[in-house]
Amino acid sequence: HTSNDQPSGMRVNIPLKIEERDYQAQAQLIKSDREQAEASLRSVLGLQTHVSFHRHAAAAFPLVDGRPIYPADTAVLLGPSAGDLSNWLQSWCAEHSLMPQAVLLTGSVLEPAFRTRFSDIDLTLVTDDPPEAWAGLIRLMRHRLPTLRLMIASERDFAARSPLATCRLICEGTLLLGSLPAFVWPTSHALATEGVHWCQTAADALWHQLTDPGTATADILATAYLAHKVIVNACRYRHVVFEARQTRAAPVLAAELDPVESPATEAIEVACEHRPPPPNPALSLHYLSAARFIALTVAAELSDHLLEADM
Repeated sequence: HTSNDQPSGMRVNIPLKIEERDYQAQAQLIKSDREQAEASLRSVLGLQTHVSFHRHAAAAFPLVDGRPIYPADTAVLLGPSAGDLSNWLQSWCAEHSLMPQAVLLTGSVLEPAFRTRFSDIDLTLVTDDPPEAWAGLIRLMRHRLPTLRLMIASERDFAARSPLATCRLICEGTLLLGSLPAFVWPTSHALATEGVHWCQTAADALWHQLTDPGTATADILATAYLAHKVIVNACRYRHVVFEARQTRAAPVLAAELDPVESPATEAIEVACEHRPPPPNPALSLHYLSAARFIALTVAAELSDHLLEADM
């Protein structure tokens, strides 16, 4: 158990055994932190583990220059393995008499070096069933695993609906259940069209965040994560549109991002907790500006690509 109101300790009830771990903070244990704690505990103790939170008093979390010290141990970022997820999904589907054509895993679970404490577990469920047939089960699954993000589509319309997602399934998808669908690589035109829209929308969202007066004092890890997510995805669009068949973060960033240290590279390292955040949260505004510049640059390049293709 752990608190969701006050600085607290964490007690985990395990059959025949009780282990106690302390969690202490200067602020309330907010929903996203609580979900991350649940996911981390279940990744260690098993996905069927029940986790509940209860308040009790504890000492204050240590501070440096008035700010909480973030844990240096990146093990807190580890999520369930592909094998754990496969076994867990199989039991859920069997219990509810539902069987998809395939379930594939993508994302940072497969690249621990790029995983953050805010990362989701990205699953794609391929089925001809209407999404409503799965909604109740997915709701229950997300209650057990709050970081789960599950997209549903049929094999025949998946590429048209989500070109980049299709590329990611082909390049990095790890099959957890069923048989591998015969996905077709989307056209450069489809990828560029989606990429322009995604990058422009991301740039608008970043501008809104940049001009929010609360951003300068917000959690710097969360701000870095937002920048990290936009940078990686914008680079993915540029990479696949210009005929490179790779979507994993490491090779994409190595090919598309200048290795010289910059606010963009720093944002990624801070988000993944490979380096400590700067002492002044206002410095995270540089991360958002860098991510916005990259998104706008990629949007312009993809727009030019579409114009040239139409000539």
